[in-house]
Amino acid sequence: VRTPRMTIRKPIALKDRVRHYRLERHWSQPELAKRTGLSLRTIKRIEAGEHLSGQTEFDIERFMEPKEAIAS
Repeated sequence: VRTPRMTIRKPIALKDRVRHYRLERHWSQPELAKRTGLSLRTIKRIEAGEHLSGQTEFDIERFMEPKEAIAS
């Protein structure tokens, strides 16, 4: 008897989620910086996977949340 294997998914890195979010909307890095209020340098650091402050991580995650999730 074979039992189905559980697939363990690795969490998607913030840098990959941000890049996907941006490209899905056809935004440049400067456009994302303008919309988030973060600096272009910070956006580049995020997508490069560099160390970020907890506040920066919180800010970008919050920006990418679906707007209906924020309202509830």
